[in-house]
Parts: sequence; structure tokens; C-alpha cells
Amino acid sequence: MPIFVTPNLDTKFRIVIIFGEPTQELGLIAGRVANGAGGINEGSMVSVVRALASQRSSSDDGSPPGVVLANMSQTYFWPQEKRAITVLASSFLPLPSLLHKGVRHVPALNDIPGNEDPVQHVKYIFGEVLCSMANDKALLDVIAIGDSCEIVEKFLDDQEAWDAWGKRLNSMTMLGPVCEAEGLANAPFKDFMAKRARGYLVCPEPLGTPLAPPEGNSELSIPPLGFPCFSSSEPMHAETILIRARSHILSHIQEVAMDLGYENPAITPVDCPPPAMTEQHWEDLPEEDKPEVSKLDPAEFKAQVKQAKRWRKFQETGKAPDTDSESESKV
Repeated sequence: MPIFVTPNLDTKFRIVIIFGEPTQELGLIAGRVANGAGGINEGSMVSVVRALASQRSSSDDGSPPGVVLANMSQTYFWPQEKRAITVLASSFLPLPSLLHKGVRHVPALNDIPGNEDPVQHVKYIFGEVLCSMANDKALLDVIAIGDSCEIVEKFLDDQEAWDAWGKRLNSMTMLGPVCEAEGLANAPFKDFMAKRARGYLVCPEPLGTPLAPPEGNSELSIPPLGFPCFSSSEPMHAETILIRARSHILSHIQEVAMDLGYENPAITPVDCPPPAMTEQHWEDLPEEDKPEVSKLDPAEFKAQVKQAKRWRKFQETGKAPDTDSESESKV
């Protein structure tokens, strides 16, 4: 399984670890940006790594921090090509014939030892990559996106993991988090989150607008996430939070890195009344963000139903049906 690591990681006294979404290819932030107007640099971790290269490791160390890009998605091994691919990509592998329903997942062939899924991969990054490649005195800044937020939180909530890594955590930034702090059991970890972690939420308010303290904000339906939350200015997609709020996020972790005694200041959430939707809002919405609505010719729909019945019958019996007598309600 590939991961991206900056050279000379063992010489770095500050390391930024980024856990991307479990649905995205390694190094990709958002395909909708990488394949669009933003281009590959804006839609991938290229822009993030370049920005981190201009930061200081600490107030006493002017060298840039090391970077580790975890591979939360490519946990499926493709034996024929001898490489890791995403679970989604495994659904589109070439089949021997049109009659084959799909590729069976065989753990002995398709699982990557120690990286069978995103949960195991987080353990691998901490337990194998950092232990073998990083300076054992390096402080860690953790950034997690989407579903990876909950995975990372639950890993660090474990007492054994916290005992090993808690003293080295410098900051934690959660992008699009949903895991409520009430589900966590480790009091020292929860205290760390309240003091040195923060979240950025999908929200159209200006970038950096305070939305909720660690206790949450019922007015905005934000549960108690355990850390202060701010607007990313991204109104729709959690995957593009890092693109929209990149400068704000990286400036914050730099600020924390420069002050070992940093603690989150108390915040007062602003009132954010929901905007009234108008026809103009719909007109201004990009075409790719509008729901797709299509019509289907009744005759074509009937033909598709008939074909679906035939396929189901073939799958059940191995024989093509002679008639279409099955009820359409079973399709």
C-alpha cells in the first residue's frame, strides 16, 4: 500500500499527518476540483504540502515540518496488477465474461496485512510508519477529513494509544466531523480536544466564523463535538473544506506549533439565520451541484423491467426464462 512521506522524516521535530477521506484516492482532496477549473494542484494535496513547506516547525526551529499523507482508501489489493486500489475501484475490475456478477472479495488475496480497512490503516500509520520512520521526539499535528475524523478520534480515545501518542500530539484539526464527544471515554484525550483541537464545518458563513464551543450549539443543530467549531465557508461538500479553508487551517496549526502552551480561547458563536432560498439562488447554483432530473419513456421502462426479470430468473436458476410471467412487483 503506497503512502506519501516527505524525505528525511527522521530529522523532523514536527510532523503533519493528514488522513483523507476513505473514499478518495491517495493524495486527492476532491475530484470535482481536480478535474475542473481548480486543476490537479488545487484539488489535491499538492497545494497543502507546498503551503506546509513554507512553515516553521517551531519557534526555535525554522525548518519546515515533515508531512505524512495516509492512504485511507486503497485498502484492496488487486493481485493481477499487484497494486492497491480503492474498494470502489474493485467493483469495476475486468470480469471474465458478461455473465459474471462481480469480483468476490477473498481476504487471503485482497486484504493488505495490517491495512485491511481504514481503521487498521490508522493504527498502521501510528504503530508502524511513525515508529519506524519518524523522530521519536517529533510533535504531531493531525488533520482528518470526513469519515476519517471519527476513526482517528476513536483510535486516540483508546487508553493504550493515548498513553503512547498523547504526549506528542501538538494539535488536531477535524474537517467535517460528526462524532459526538459523549461517545468518548478517555478524559485526558477529551481535555486535549477542548484545548488544542478544532473543527471546520460545512457552512456558508464567512471563513473562520465561530459556530460552536466544545459543548455544541443547539441553535445551529451542532452537537457537542468536544472542540470549538468554525465555518469553512464551504456550503455543500465536506471534501472541499480543506480547499476552501486551507490558509485558515494551516495558519492555525502554525500558531499552535509556535506556542507549546497554546489553549483554545473561549468563543462566542455568532447568530447564523438560515438564508431565504429564492429562484436566484437556484440560478446561481453550478450545474454540477443541481440534482439530476430525467424522464423515462414508459415503453423503455417496461423493457427494462422485463430485462431485469429475465436476469433475476437466470441468476436464480441458471436458465433463461421462456416467458415474462413473473409479476413486476418482484423486480
